[in-house]
Amino acid sequence: CGDRVLWQPSANGQGVVTDLQPRRSVLRRPGPYERLQTFAANVDQMVITTTAAFPNPHLLDRYLVAASAAGV
Repeated sequence: CGDRVLWQPSANGQGVVTDLQPRRSVLRRPGPYERLQTFAANVDQMVITTTAAFPNPHLLDRYLVAASAAGV
């Protein structure tokens, strides 16, 4: 999802997450039960591609609004 964490190595060669850092940006979509689902965090850039043969301007607008709302 893009979350930034602090972690500590453990004795068995793996690691343990010790802290979750604040998110700088969040992209969300409607989910079940009228809740929002986060699908990306800490996004710096967004590349939007569409088909030239059958472009969907409404879908492009949705992506642009989501990026703007997230500060991307």
